[in-house]
Amino acid sequence: MFRRKLVVPLAIASLFVTTGCLEVDDDSNDELTAALLAQNELLEAQLEQSQQATTIFTVSITGLIVDAFDNTTPLPGNVTVRSATTVYAENIASTDGRFTVEELPANSELELIISSPDNSFLTRAFTVLTGNALSGNTERTVGVKSVSSGETFEIAVLNGETNMPIEGLEFFANTSTGLDINSEEFWHRSSFDEVNGVYSITLPEHLEPQVFLSNDVDRDGERDWDFDSGLLSNSGTDIFINYNSLENIDTILLTEIEEADSPVVIPVQFRLSVVNEAGVTITGAMIEATNDLETVAANFDEMTSQYIFDIDFTGRTTINIGAIEFDGESFGSGSLTISDSSRGEEVLSVLGNNIASNNLYYIDLSDVINLSVTLNNSSNNSNTLDVEVVSQSNPALNRAGEYSVFYSRPVTPIIEEVFLYSVDEFTVLRGNDSPDDLILPGNTRVTFGKPIPTTSIMSLNNTKLTIAPNLSLFSGSEHQYVIGDVRVIATNELFDLRDEKSFESGLVVGNTPFNINMIIADNGNFTNNGVPIVAENTAGDASSSFRAFSSVYLYLPDEINQLAQFSLSLRSFVENGTESARNRQFEIVRNRSITSEKVALVSVAENENLSSDSLINYSMRIIRGTSIAEDRNYYRIPLGESIPDNTDTEINSVTLDYAYETRAGDIETGTITLPIQ
Repeated sequence: MFRRKLVVPLAIASLFVTTGCLEVDDDSNDELTAALLAQNELLEAQLEQSQQATTIFTVSITGLIVDAFDNTTPLPGNVTVRSATTVYAENIASTDGRFTVEELPANSELELIISSPDNSFLTRAFTVLTGNALSGNTERTVGVKSVSSGETFEIAVLNGETNMPIEGLEFFANTSTGLDINSEEFWHRSSFDEVNGVYSITLPEHLEPQVFLSNDVDRDGERDWDFDSGLLSNSGTDIFINYNSLENIDTILLTEIEEADSPVVIPVQFRLSVVNEAGVTITGAMIEATNDLETVAANFDEMTSQYIFDIDFTGRTTINIGAIEFDGESFGSGSLTISDSSRGEEVLSVLGNNIASNNLYYIDLSDVINLSVTLNNSSNNSNTLDVEVVSQSNPALNRAGEYSVFYSRPVTPIIEEVFLYSVDEFTVLRGNDSPDDLILPGNTRVTFGKPIPTTSIMSLNNTKLTIAPNLSLFSGSEHQYVIGDVRVIATNELFDLRDEKSFESGLVVGNTPFNINMIIADNGNFTNNGVPIVAENTAGDASSSFRAFSSVYLYLPDEINQLAQFSLSLRSFVENGTESARNRQFEIVRNRSITSEKVALVSVAENENLSSDSLINYSMRIIRGTSIAEDRNYYRIPLGESIPDNTDTEINSVTLDYAYETRAGDIETGTITLPIQ
């Protein structure tokens, strides 16, 4: 094991601030010129107001730098304080470990960076809140800040099969602390020695940080390597190493995780004999085979008395046989599922459902596969009136969201009881919509489960029901099929099977690409620009809403389902013209998975009574008081700030950095300022 002290240089870039005023040329367009001049005056007034606020109302902070070894010994250090855009103090020297930084902006979230003048400890960053300042200068303590000397570890990471070094990985740890501090500038990261084939990382020995080893180099959301060591464990897509275990690790052996191979497509001809219990071939049956790619109907071969169909085998094929009347007897539906088995690559399993022949057996994989099935004779069965679902498809695997149900007997579904719902969409019924409903004035009801029009088709001698949506389905949205009563054709009797199938659509949302300007910042205080969004409730009573401070949330549309990655950084907010710095990170989409809550937005007056019900077994949080139209759902992210509305006379906004990658691989970055609605 090698150990040495780490020298970590600190580099801080200076950023420039502009007023944002516009140059105006006289081009004889008086109205345009006047508008631009007015805009300049407004910008200059806002800048002056902000400068006055930060000059008059300031905060001084004091603190103590100590050695993390005992958390009492003072250490000399240099202190830098900055926001995302401004350096307020740089390399302020401490005296006996004590430091003071003056004239910092009030009510701001800042980075406090402590570095060593003689490299005796590692640089560490803290988030500090300066707090309110009513007038003049306010003094506040930020307490004791612990720092630590460095300990260097050198670790070889080898391929367990070839015993060769694995490059492209990274050990990392973070000892910066505070509210949502994620400044990667101060993370501890490893370097790779190509000559000796080892990774080297220096860590603050007395802070004992959690250490991780990257394990998703290709960023596909899956782990790339596996291990066989009790000193390691998985943490998401990374490998977790306890700091105290590093003393016992010189070499890590990893085994590459093989990606799942694409399904092998093997052309196969299935030849199926369908017989009764006497061994007599049943002719005239309607049979089809389906895999993940296609559905093929069978042809009857008179010479061999077999049903024949050619279909590619991709690891699983299902053969559905419709119920049939033959030679004065009734035979129920049946199915066979042929799939890969655990007995070898060339051996398949055959699983029967609702048939009289063997329910499970094994066959060899070949170009031509002969099968035989004996159908159930239901003519003298005491359960002849019963009907059941033999098999179902998975609509999530069908690009159009189509759903198929295969019944044991010929049936007729009650079309009025066949539904497809968009689970997280909703309808709103207000008390003043109609005098003929049961919703009284002053009340609004939200009903989850918006019906989607469908087309239903019966096939295979009325044993297969196929339902297809008439509209494109949104990606990332939950849907649910519900089938109520079906009527058995032979007996005219109704059966309530209450078949329900939930799934998530995999389609891309519409044709509108995601745009960063789709994001909305709203405080949900029932007003916009200081004016009530809904002036009165459905009973005609005036809304009691006023322009109050309220928690600000970001609202993002369904189009974020088009993104593979999406991150935001809250850099600052403006409250009534006064700007305050912040440093908060939000990961909205990670590896195509959305981490945010989806909510239902309903526009009602503050004094409206709100209730909800659901056509399906589902409901989501209802949010009211925003200025956003209720025609769709939004994802919601709390910013952790309470700010009033932006108005014509008082500026209230948030500024965020953004970076996102589309599923097509296009990357966009930038900064956006959003008014508080």
